Amino acid sequence: MAIPATLHDSLMARLDRLSPIKEIAQTAAAIGREFSHELLAGVSSASDEELVDALAQLAGAELIFRRGAPSQASYIFKHALVQEAAYESLLKS
Repeated sequence: MAIPATLHDSLMARLDRLSPIKEIAQTAAAIGREFSHELLAGVSSASDEELVDALAQLAGAELIFRRGAPSQASYIFKHALVQEAAYESLLKS
């Protein structure tokens, strides 16, 4: 299912405003709608401190929800469309 252009643009604008942590959102989106801190830390080049901070900012922006303590938490994108927009913004090469 394709995201309508206006909704996609709106979601991308929200992600772009968080540009320093957009890469974390994109990496998480490649994992799936739900992901663990441990798995994201394993595939991300960010330090654990940067990762915890980025995930806190994404949660603060209400793009993801956290369950559990930050370093052992699991996360879920607020909506599948948010995850899809972050994933679609990845460079395909």
